[in-house]
Amino acid sequence: MDLDEAYEQCRGVLAKWAGVASAAKKPLTEADTRAKLIDPIFRDALGWTEESIVREEPNAEGFADYTLWSDNRRILLIEAKRAAPRFDLPDVPPNKPLLVGGASLAAAPVQGAIRQAAGYGAALGCPYVLVTNGSQFLVVASLDNRALPERQALVFSQLDAKRTFRAFFELFEASRVRGGSISERFLSFYEAKRTYVALQYLQQPD
Repeated sequence: MDLDEAYEQCRGVLAKWAGVASAAKKPLTEADTRAKLIDPIFRDALGWTEESIVREEPNAEGFADYTLWSDNRRILLIEAKRAAPRFDLPDVPPNKPLLVGGASLAAAPVQGAIRQAAGYGAALGCPYVLVTNGSQFLVVASLDNRALPERQALVFSQLDAKRTFRAFFELFEASRVRGGSISERFLSFYEAKRTYVALQYLQQPD
């Protein structure tokens, strides 16, 4: 699936959800979010097949909502939350890394969801975890020598914006994930940080 087709699929899912939410006579549940937002986005817009998805996988910490597989290994774990209330997340460019322990991600519900997902990921040996309410997405490494607050995260909100969706699609589209898109992205900003630190050191006066 190409980017334009995927974008239109995603916009359709979001529009349909807006209609459901506005007509709902009671608060929508996490199950609603999963069935009407997360499933169709990953299936119809990102190309993940049912054969690649395991739901409610048990682990020492609880049950993972989704694990996505390739070549008999887990490559991404998804922790789903209700669509409302929305996460208190900053409006930042989609490829700007944020420190998990920084002020931008300090809201208690966000921190709790990150810790839960990272715990599941570590328990299952899954390298990356994604926390989402169906319209906001936050991804972080779960198998990392750094303490969780010292890790970097990427945030994607407003998927109806083409620029944001492009970055989201390039990171999470099924064939790209299998090709290492998430690992490459995380390695790139850790390498950039190491380069910056090295330059700062070289520029210090003797």
